[in-house]
Amino acid sequence: MTVFKFYNSTGEQLKNIDWIEIQWNRKYTETGDFSLYTNVENWNTDIKYIKNVGRPETGIVQKLNYDKKENGTFVEVKGMFLESLLKTGINNFPNSYYPQNTPERPNDTKEFLEYLLQASIGTITGYDNLEYYTLYTAVLADDCEFPSTYNFSVDALSNIDVILRSLLIPLYYSYYCTPVFNPKTDGTEPLIGVKIHIYKLNDKTDSIYFGDYFQNVKDIQYTLDESAMYPRYYITQKIPYENAEQFTNWYWDYISGEKVAWITERYVDPDNKQSDMGDAYPAIGINTEISDIEMIGTNEYAIRSLMQQAGKLESLNHYKIETISADIIQNKFYYLTDYDLGDRCNLQITKLNQQFTARIAEINEVHSKNKVDISLTMGTPRKTTYIKKL
Repeated sequence: MTVFKFYNSTGEQLKNIDWIEIQWNRKYTETGDFSLYTNVENWNTDIKYIKNVGRPETGIVQKLNYDKKENGTFVEVKGMFLESLLKTGINNFPNSYYPQNTPERPNDTKEFLEYLLQASIGTITGYDNLEYYTLYTAVLADDCEFPSTYNFSVDALSNIDVILRSLLIPLYYSYYCTPVFNPKTDGTEPLIGVKIHIYKLNDKTDSIYFGDYFQNVKDIQYTLDESAMYPRYYITQKIPYENAEQFTNWYWDYISGEKVAWITERYVDPDNKQSDMGDAYPAIGINTEISDIEMIGTNEYAIRSLMQQAGKLESLNHYKIETISADIIQNKFYYLTDYDLGDRCNLQITKLNQQFTARIAEINEVHSKNKVDISLTMGTPRKTTYIKKL
């Protein structure tokens, strides 16, 4: 049976309340969120934090909607998980502040993150010697698992949660936060801090299968959209006609009775084309408007580099869209026992004879009285050989 616990702003556990429905939405590439729906008489306005027992996240109550209907008056509260507090931390230092990678002293992820947190979270003394807190504290938990090296640069003014996820996710790690309360008995407002738990994601592709054949899904939603895909980009840049002969690959035309010249460039991404197209490489044209460099022949290499970059950026708008989600039946593989958020698993679509592997990017739980529905959303899917396996 699912158990939810409720806490006030100082971390004191409150009495449980009756609720109609709770949605608990975990995500591994971003901060998750939750919502709780109940009759207004059941709600306790002292509730600030909600814990779904067995899940690592702690929810923060951040929104409340009071709604009077014909069948009663209801309250819906919403919020994000504790990891959202790291959005308040801002790195104020350039890369040179952090431990550097040298042959004598290879990158140490733990040391790097400790420097990052010390530089970004804490007390700031401002005007009139007032102290301003980002968070009460932000520390690494003793149970953290760290990548061996980080090989990563940090831009000043970046949020801490963005830095952490940018560092950890490409290396197949993630993190969650647990609360650290400071009641502040001197009469001032209580403060909340976080303990950061870093863990390595699991690969369950040899053991976890979801699909009709395994009788453990109620519904699968699969979307494939290749309509926006283009592998070739023709790029043009207008140049002064009088300078045209200083360039290669240029052409001209009359526009409103005036001679106008352009240079051409191309960008190719051979992997970004629709399936089963053979040797066909459809193209799309774009015009650049480079203005921060003089259009003369001695700058041709730099100009063409900027045109190439523009083509690469345009290609980001023309990738394949492929998503998979499934409503799971808990009868063979059990959530938190056999699989968890971030694990790489298999998902089959029997009627299409397709099998994919992907990480579980999102787990949505809908809790109502005596019932829990679980839906999985997978990350970028990778097609594999279709094999029926029990």
